[in-house]
This record gives sequence, C-alpha cells and structure tokens, in this order.
Amino acid sequence: MKRLWIVVFFVVLGTLSAVAQQQNACTLKSCRSFYELLNNKDEEILSELGHQNEEAYVCFRSDSDSFFIARMQKPKDYDWVVEKQTAEEASANPFGPSQPPKPGEAAWYTAYGNVSMAFFKNGQTDEWRGAVGPSVLWRTWGHFDTTKVSNMRGMPFITQEAPTLNAACSAGPEMNCGFDVNSTVFSFNETYKNRRDSETEHDIEIRLSTARFSETYTWEKDSDTQTGRCEVYKDGKQIK
Repeated sequence: MKRLWIVVFFVVLGTLSAVAQQQNACTLKSCRSFYELLNNKDEEILSELGHQNEEAYVCFRSDSDSFFIARMQKPKDYDWVVEKQTAEEASANPFGPSQPPKPGEAAWYTAYGNVSMAFFKNGQTDEWRGAVGPSVLWRTWGHFDTTKVSNMRGMPFITQEAPTLNAACSAGPEMNCGFDVNSTVFSFNETYKNRRDSETEHDIEIRLSTARFSETYTWEKDSDTQTGRCEVYKDGKQIK
C-alpha cells in the first residue's frame, strides 16, 4: 500500500510539473493572457475550446496581448447523408438524404458542421465570426461499411476523399467573410472598411498537422504578415 501511494504521488507530481512547465514557457503576453482566463475557468474560453466532436486551435500573436481561437465541429459517422441534388429537395426535406443510399454504395455525402473564429484582446472578448446553421456542410465522397453492423446508424463511414468545408459567415458583424477547411489547412478570410474608408483584407491560415499559423492584413498597397504557433484542443482537452 505504501508503495502504491508513492507511485500515485510521483504521477501527480509529474502531471503538476508538466502543467507548470507549460505555463512557465509562456513568454508571450497573449499566451499568459489566455492561461489567466483558462485558470480562472472563464466560461467563454471553456466554451470556445470545444465540446464533444470539436477541435479548437488557440493561436498566440507575438506583437500584442491578443490571441484567437479557431474552432470546428467534425462529423460523426452517422451524421453523413447523401448529398441533396436540387434546391427543391433541400427545401422539402432539409434534414434528411434525398434518397436512401444503397448498401455500401459510394456517393457524395454531406454532414452539418459549425466553424468559428473568436478574437481576444487584453483579456477581453474582441470579435467573433462564425458559420453556423443547416447551410454549413462538410462534403466528401465515401460510403458506409455495411459489413460491420446491420443498422445504418452504427455503420462506420469510409471517406474516399478528405472531407472539405466551405462556408460564408452567418454570425457576427455584417461583412464579407468566410471559412475554407480541408484535411490540411483551416483558412479564414474577411474584408472590411477601414478608417481610411478603403478595404482591408484579413487572412488567417492554420496548418493542422503542425498547428502553425500565418496571419496577413492587406490594405491599399501595404501588407503585414506575422506567424506563430497554436495549441490544439479536442473535446475540450489539450492534445498538442
């Protein structure tokens, strides 16, 4: 029993040490600001870090006390339905497939999925952009594996092409913005009027495999780009 308590003690000590090292590694104001909110269990931060079947990328800017969180909801196997072919079909049956798929048949499938960008500055919410609702769809070519189980809801879905999502913003200030997500990159783009009454284009691209990002502002004949790294959360828990 004594040996068991010693093992538990060192496991807990090791976990606390790893967390402390990670927090102490925050050399950026933006990183320290994020952890201040996280350690105080800020409800908005906890929500943005994702729920079940969601991934979130917390990205730290190096030149200011500001960071952003890119979040996406990924489909479960039973979320996929055969892609609707016409606007009339979609209007008549907005939450179901146009036709039941034949067993094991490959086709274009879609599934609902929300994406968003939350921006924080000086420890406060700054801006929020999102694409939500029934028009936001993942799309892929694939089929259900009918050899595994006998009912559709339990069948594994086999993707034969990497799922993609392309959607315009449907929540947030009125402006021209949108998302483009595939198996490699999470991209966000927005265009808005600046103080000089000209247009500013804002682009963010996150490499999903490495969690590295680039962010570019372009206005008139000028542009500014910075790069950095993100932390990755899945189902609300940090994985990278």
